[in-house]
Amino acid sequence: MLFRFSFTLLLASASLCLATGCPPPDLGSAPFICNNGLPRCPLGYECRTSGGKEICVKEGMPLPKLDGLKDLASSDADAGLPGDGPGDLNMTDAEGGSGGDKGVATIKVIISEFMADPSAVSDDTGEWIELYNPSTQNININGWTLKDTLTDSHKLKNSGPLFVPAKGYLVLGRTTNTSQNGGTPVAYAYENFLLSNSSDEIMLLNEKMQVVDSFAYNTNTGYQITAGSSLSLKSPGLDKTVGTNWCVETSPWQGSQGDRGTPLKNPNCQ
Repeated sequence: MLFRFSFTLLLASASLCLATGCPPPDLGSAPFICNNGLPRCPLGYECRTSGGKEICVKEGMPLPKLDGLKDLASSDADAGLPGDGPGDLNMTDAEGGSGGDKGVATIKVIISEFMADPSAVSDDTGEWIELYNPSTQNININGWTLKDTLTDSHKLKNSGPLFVPAKGYLVLGRTTNTSQNGGTPVAYAYENFLLSNSSDEIMLLNEKMQVVDSFAYNTNTGYQITAGSSLSLKSPGLDKTVGTNWCVETSPWQGSQGDRGTPLKNPNCQ
């Protein structure tokens, strides 16, 4: 808690500097974990991913190796978000287990595409979210939770294992009925989770309520929510909090009733 309190003071100082124009503070070259809110790092530092952690690194400094730097891991439940780099994976088993009871899971499943504003059918049936598993093992997400930062929340309760296949995709949506969902190959239907057409959050938590992947989108910050088109992450290793790392799909998928996207496929857009 002392680390979190100190970092909060640093962020407050950084915010004051933004208003007054004072020079950025020199906090040394040792990396420290990124803040879960905004700003992610104080002035003069940038939030980067290494070893499955998001860390603040002094601008111009190389990304450090984090092996053995256990003091970077916060004991708070909201210690931050996981990194996005496929090379930063730390898989512990084939069924979505985690590496301890901290706020961030070590098992990696990536939110890779989402349809927030379908046109062929209504939002009530046509919204969907695609997940990607960059590992070489199937990951069982049965018992995980899909939520936002407010009241939307759904625990995945499948009758059996719900695998995101190794190096493959799984689609979650409002209904598995393709005649109602616009022809989307949805493997699991969720409830009480809605996607706004302008700004919202998508959070994926494992069975221990650890954050596996999470980001917020907003049309005012570069996310191009387009009626009838999904948004695809251009590459699994990109920062999902940057709107320009997402692209608007322009072609219908096989079986689509008119909407455009690439469910269960690599992105077409760039």
